[in-house]
Amino acid sequence: MNFKPILTSLITLISISSLAQDPSNATLKISDDAPPLYIKEWVKGEPIKEYEKGKVYIVEFWATWCKPCIAAMPHLSELKRKNKDHLEIIGVSVFEDKNTTSEDIKEFVLNMGDKMDYHVAIDDSNKMIDNWFNASNDNKGIPKSFVIDQNSKLAWFGHPKDLEPVINKILAGEWELQSASKEKNEEKNFRELEVHVLDSMNNYIYELNAKKLNESEINQKTLDKINEFIVANPELENTPIPTFYIMQSLLSLDPKKAYEYGNSILTSKEIVFKPAWSIVEVIRYHENENKSTLPPEIYHLGAKAFQEYIDQSEYQEVLDLPKLYKNISEWYLKANEEQLAKEALQKANLPRQNTN
Repeated sequence: MNFKPILTSLITLISISSLAQDPSNATLKISDDAPPLYIKEWVKGEPIKEYEKGKVYIVEFWATWCKPCIAAMPHLSELKRKNKDHLEIIGVSVFEDKNTTSEDIKEFVLNMGDKMDYHVAIDDSNKMIDNWFNASNDNKGIPKSFVIDQNSKLAWFGHPKDLEPVINKILAGEWELQSASKEKNEEKNFRELEVHVLDSMNNYIYELNAKKLNESEINQKTLDKINEFIVANPELENTPIPTFYIMQSLLSLDPKKAYEYGNSILTSKEIVFKPAWSIVEVIRYHENENKSTLPPEIYHLGAKAFQEYIDQSEYQEVLDLPKLYKNISEWYLKANEEQLAKEALQKANLPRQNTN
């Protein structure tokens, strides 16, 4: 079996940018003094020249082309309104297309209206990117938020979907910089581990193929190898990369066990973020590679995984919901569940929500 398509799609399950990151090179860390604001032009709101002691700030990196950024804007605006006397939000336009002008950005902000109800500015010659975004060496792309506490210290950075509990704790005086720094380092260490596992499994599978082993031997050895990683690193269990390899191997070796494994993940109340997309990708691969139908229960599992992926998405408005629900409908049909297929198809035909 050619594992290259599997490995190619698997790379999308982790942050591509983290593959080239060395967290030890970060020059901007939690508890550091917040860098200055390097602003070419203020588009909305009064210019902020310095941080006011006792006030909390969010510096939000966004772009006009970034759908997740746009989806986050109403949530940021609501967060600002809830804490209007103690919180300032500064949206900084970055990574714009070379043909995007200041006037284009102004028009975009104007059209957003109260969905973008906070200060908005334009980066000055990539200085915000260099001194904030790149300096944190935590480049997961945009949107990305930096939080500055009441003492002008960098308190947190990450995806805006995770902002509200952070802001609530900071405003309540319950945020500990040391704990936040430790947590951020643990996140970086885990990403490094993911990259190591992906690279190791990639090399291992190519070695197995080079030995001309049969498909069953390759899948069993792949299963054994990924389980070795999980035993040595329990934090990997039920995360996207190991789930992908386990599902892939089990689906080749024993579809019934693959179903039981995948279903145990999707129905678990203990797994906070379920690696649903890993399950979807494996089933897609097997369907396309083998050019044959899979057992009905596997298509049922795949349809459930698609739905779980949708349900877990923080900003569903950026998803191609019609396409996803059409996929769900098709798989429910292959699972001989016509009523569920019909219901999914009805959802596929619902009007798409406008994010602008």
